[in-house]
Amino acid sequence: MTVDERIIRAESCKMSGNGKFKEKENSEALKFYDKGLDFLKPLESKKVPEILEGHAIRRDDLLSSLLLNKMAVLNREKKWKESVESGKKVMTLVRAKPGEGSKLLVKALFRRGQAYWNRGDLTESKNDLVEALKLDPKNRDAKKLYTMVREKLIEARKKEKASFGNIFSKAGEMYEAERKRQEARERKRLEKLREEYEKEKTRREKAEEPEISFEEWKLNKKKKEEEEKKEKGRRGSGKEKERGSETCEGKKGTARFRKGERKR
Repeated sequence: MTVDERIIRAESCKMSGNGKFKEKENSEALKFYDKGLDFLKPLESKKVPEILEGHAIRRDDLLSSLLLNKMAVLNREKKWKESVESGKKVMTLVRAKPGEGSKLLVKALFRRGQAYWNRGDLTESKNDLVEALKLDPKNRDAKKLYTMVREKLIEARKKEKASFGNIFSKAGEMYEAERKRQEARERKRLEKLREEYEKEKTRREKAEEPEISFEEWKLNKKKKEEEEKKEKGRRGSGKEKERGSETCEGKKGTARFRKGERKR
């Protein structure tokens, strides 16, 4: 099939697709647009000789038109992801075109902005719509959608801010609750120490021993507890050594017994 034949057939597919789109036969329209793109696929290679002889402009115009129309169908069918992908392809083509290319770019940006909006990708949608409105400030559809996206972004930021505020508030409440628990535990510990000290004080009075301050008694108690802990550790270590020695002796005895068995 020649280059001219491919372009003519692709144009025919575009016209048929447009007819089906007007009749709201979306799946049929999509088939025609895809078929038109298939006819043009072999012409996308720069190695095709005829392309260098003036067919590149016709090919690119038709490719852009088919992809843009396909985006319109995909958006109508709520196939947002596929629409975004088609948008990327068409933008590569139209960005390089002066004049007419900017009109096509506005269409592509708006339709991809629609797809992003419906996918919930608000920032991406806003970026496309801002670019579209820079190229065409009077575009009503782009303006309307941009206003919706902007309001949604403001609302989302408010919710995010409130959410963070609640997190910090809850964290503060948790910290305060933990601080109160620690204070209660410390009070109980001190009360217990006071009781023990009063008992020791009474014992000393009865035994006619020298009086001791609460702070001095606490220090002596801490030293005594540390010494008891060390002594306990030493005892535990001695028992471990004894057990290890018994195990070794047991192993040696077993080994001797097996050796004697073999001799017999």
